[in-house]
Amino acid sequence: MSFLLRWTFLFLLTLAGLVLVNLIWVIPTVRNVRLSASMLALETAKRIRLHIAVELEGAMRDMTEISEEVAFEPERSEIAFARMLKKNPGFRSIARVDRNGKEIFTLDRFQFVFPPAQETYAGNAAFLAGIEGSAYFGEVFVSKELEPHALLAVPVMREGVVQEALVADFNLKNFVLAVSSIEVAQGIAYV
Repeated sequence: MSFLLRWTFLFLLTLAGLVLVNLIWVIPTVRNVRLSASMLALETAKRIRLHIAVELEGAMRDMTEISEEVAFEPERSEIAFARMLKKNPGFRSIARVDRNGKEIFTLDRFQFVFPPAQETYAGNAAFLAGIEGSAYFGEVFVSKELEPHALLAVPVMREGVVQEALVADFNLKNFVLAVSSIEVAQGIAYV
């Protein structure tokens, strides 16, 4: 009996020692795994934020380039707008707007016939910022297609004076797709 008791005691002592040794490395390992997961989530968020910032800067740069082109050769607006819509799929439409807020010319990605200049932009925040000489990125709104959009505007300057504004409807669907591409086991990813 004493022999069996000794072996049981040694077995339990060895088992307790193994559990203790495993706890010594398991606890820091679990902490490191949690820290690594948090760092991965932060890096993913930074990557998505950078992607969005680069795309927005590119859109504003395209708008500025087009405004310079329109300022130099206003009669070539149609060609410049078509090239921009082809180059950047985020743009849905772009319009030249005079100082009074009346549309001079517009081109929409989904219309084959150019719509008549009927829309007025007077009072529109994008137009007002553009006509005052500032680049503008507006509030996000939901389009008829139930996608997030925003208005962008830049001034058209001739001889140092703002003559017109370019106002564009920019689709933000790619940003939503970038965020939804994040694979998360738990939690929520959002912009």
